[in-house]
Amino acid sequence: MTLIQGLCKFLLSLMLFALLFTGCDNHKKESHSLAYDGGYLLLDSNIFNMVSVELSHVRTPRSYWQKGFEHVKALGANTIMVRIPWMMHEPRPGYYCFEEECDIRAFCELAADNGLLVWLHVGPYVDKYMDFGGIPWWLLKESSVEPRTLHPLFMRYVGRYFRALAGQLNDMQLKYGGPIALINIEEVFGSGRDVKKYLSALCDTLRAVGFDETQFTVSTTEKDILRVPNCALPAVVVGEDNI
Repeated sequence: MTLIQGLCKFLLSLMLFALLFTGCDNHKKESHSLAYDGGYLLLDSNIFNMVSVELSHVRTPRSYWQKGFEHVKALGANTIMVRIPWMMHEPRPGYYCFEEECDIRAFCELAADNGLLVWLHVGPYVDKYMDFGGIPWWLLKESSVEPRTLHPLFMRYVGRYFRALAGQLNDMQLKYGGPIALINIEEVFGSGRDVKKYLSALCDTLRAVGFDETQFTVSTTEKDILRVPNCALPAVVVGEDNI
């Protein structure tokens, strides 16, 4: 091989690398934003009518997820609401499960492939129809823990769990081009001591681990709870359920 041939091959390699790099750059996921102006949801500054349907990743066999998304689309929905039961993803202290039906990342990726946004319900209490609202049973072994309060040990466990979730889902938020548009904290939370402080602390904890998209909580008809400090979207009144 002559020097000129070698130089030509080198230059050709550089050109191919540049083309590949440019192609990858052009296919970067586009960033989006969801905001609340006091009356409407705004997707990229445009009024957005969110139509959501709930689909459970842990109660639906993984092989049926795609069919579920197809049914959701057929109903005219544009968003999937999914509850993430803490007890399923941390079945014992410090052990996290994100495989098979618990693979919440794969669930969100498939939702995005079907053109759906994701409304993520992280709890820690996610559903009154689940044992302990989805909070792990092993927390009850800690006699000093006071669930759903600002108790330091409970908040430490919550922070650790949220950090594990963030490791799976942080880069799937709208601002990174992912489908996660809303992050829901708590469920049917009534009045009581330090309620506002607790809900605000959950928002702060989520932000600390990187979940910084719009957050909001579903509450009861207790009007005084609706103005929760540090939460981008006020709580939504959902009937008269209480805990």
